[in-house]
Parts: sequence; C-alpha cells; structure tokens
Amino acid sequence: MARRRRMFSKRREGFLGSLLRQLAGLLVIALAIGYALAYTPSIPRRALERLYGTPPSQFLQLPSGSRIHYRDEGPRDAPFTVLLLHGTASSLHTWEGVVARLKDRWRIVTMDLPGHGLTGATAEGRYDRAGMVAAIARLVDHLGLARFVIGGNSMGGEMAMAYALRYPDRVAALVLIDSAGLALDLSDRHVPIGFRLAAIPLLRPLIARITPRSLVERSVRAVYADPARVTPALVDRYWRLMRMEGSRRALMKRFAALADEPPLAVERLSVPALVIWGREDHLIPLAIGEELSRRLPHSRLVVFDDAGHVPQEERPSETARAISGFLETLAPPARPGGDRKDTGPTDAGADRSRGDKRP
Repeated sequence: MARRRRMFSKRREGFLGSLLRQLAGLLVIALAIGYALAYTPSIPRRALERLYGTPPSQFLQLPSGSRIHYRDEGPRDAPFTVLLLHGTASSLHTWEGVVARLKDRWRIVTMDLPGHGLTGATAEGRYDRAGMVAAIARLVDHLGLARFVIGGNSMGGEMAMAYALRYPDRVAALVLIDSAGLALDLSDRHVPIGFRLAAIPLLRPLIARITPRSLVERSVRAVYADPARVTPALVDRYWRLMRMEGSRRALMKRFAALADEPPLAVERLSVPALVIWGREDHLIPLAIGEELSRRLPHSRLVVFDDAGHVPQEERPSETARAISGFLETLAPPARPGGDRKDTGPTDAGADRSRGDKRP
C-alpha cells in the first residue's frame, strides 16, 4: 500500500512538474510575442535627416565622427546673437515658431544637444551636464561667438546656465523658459508618464526598445496647457526623432546622469536674465520659476497664463515678443553679430522686477 502511495506521489510530482514547465514555456512564448508586437524599431539617421534636416539645417563634423545639428538664422550684423537650447527628448525644432518671429531682427542659433534630435548619440557618449556644455562650447567656437545671449527651455535652460557658469565671459545675458537647474522631483504624479518611467532604472533598458507612439503623445500632451494644440505632425516628429538609431539609449543615459547632478549655483550668475514661465506648467511648476527668479541677481519674471511647460510651442508670438523686448534693453556688443565682448548691460537690462507680466 505504501509503495502504491509513493508511486502515485511520484506520478503527481512528475505531472505537476511537467505542467509547470509547459506553463513557463507558454509564458515565455507569450512574453516573446508581446515584446515582438510592442518592439519599436529604430529609424536610420539618413531617413530622419531627409525629413527634418533640410535647409537651414547644418551639421558640424567633430573629430570623433559625431555631428552636431544646428541652424544659424538671421542677419550676421544683428545687435545680438542668441543661442537657444531645447529640453529633454526634444529638438531644435521646438524653436521654429519663435525663430520665425525673431530672425528678421536678431541672429538666432539653435542646436540639437547630444542624444537628441539629429545630433543623436555621439561617439563621446557624454550626456551629463558637462558633456552637454562641452558640445555647446564646440559649436560656439565653430561659429566664432565671443559674447552672446544664451537661453533654453527646460533642460536647455539648465544647460544655458551651466554654460554661463563655466564660461562667464562669453555670456551677455540669459533667457530661461520653464527652466530646469534647481531641485526637481520626477516621481510627482503631474510629471509626464514617459519621464516618470524613464526615472526608474530597471525600466530604462525596456524603454530603449519599446517606445509606443501613444506614450509619446501622452507625454507631449501633458506638457501643454491646452492639449488640443498638440497635432499629429508634432507627435510624429517627437516620436520619430526619439527613435533615431542610438538616441533612446543615449536618452536613458541622460536620465541616469540626473541623479548625480546637484542643483546649479544660480546666485553666481550676474548677467541680466529673462525668466519666462507657463502658469500651467506641471512638470516644473511656477513656484520653481519664482524661486529661480528670486535667486538670480538680475532677473525679470514673465508669466503666461495660458501656457504649460513649452511656451515657445504654445505661445510663440508672445514668447518671441518677450525675448525681443528683453534684447532691446541690453547694450549692443562692440561689433555686430555677437563676435566680440559687449560693454555690459544697461540699467534697464539689469531689471530686477519680480512682477508677473500677462500677455
């Protein structure tokens, strides 16, 4: 009797083991099928350059083999040259509406930072703050800019301030639009889903391979005050450029670098600064913009009621008008085009007003 029980027990264990192995096999197959269906392929660089790298786009070839995508528009004899930098997962195209309104009067340079846009992944592989500043410095030297205005949106504002701290003699003024650079909590529920996921280290390898258009669309809509302004073409551009070969891995390295980067010592920035903020920005709230403006020695804060995290896309006319008005308050450089040091800001350029300006 005991022998029969042992035989039955062994058969049952064998059956259960076989069943578990079959279920595990089915699970692996299901996961493989799910991965295959969800996998988002990369797009060749050349294909994206044909779509988004047409004139006035230019490329600076680096000794490493990497290239920096940039645009240089407006008169070379303009009173000032302005270099504008985009935010995380964005590209220089974010400035097109603003550039169109400024380039008749000012020389405007825009660039794709490493790991972004048509610059994409670089041979240097440096996507931390120091790597970004080094790329900016290369372009600035290539263009021969000795003193100019630098600005940016979100991460671009952070890199503009980081550049100004590293090269204070080169910067005449700052334009900071919903800028990063102070402490930021990416786990907040108001932060776009794509950013929250990328902030989780275990998910980064997955995001580098699976990036559905719906995820990008949700993230873009989340940074607009009015999601109805987000067009299919806009989402497609963000989605496609993010999928350039190597760019998603580079972007995940950028998110990894955030943990090791302390807030910037913005109090050391003595040049005039225009701080623009969208009142409906839930990624970097207005309270941070107000703190940034308080801590900058010579700043003016302008708030747009009907704008989120990217006023340059949602409110290009008002953004361009604010920038142009700010530039008019600055003393002109010694020579046109920003290719020599200027004589410093006028008193108006050093306005320390904290009042909101509503368009």
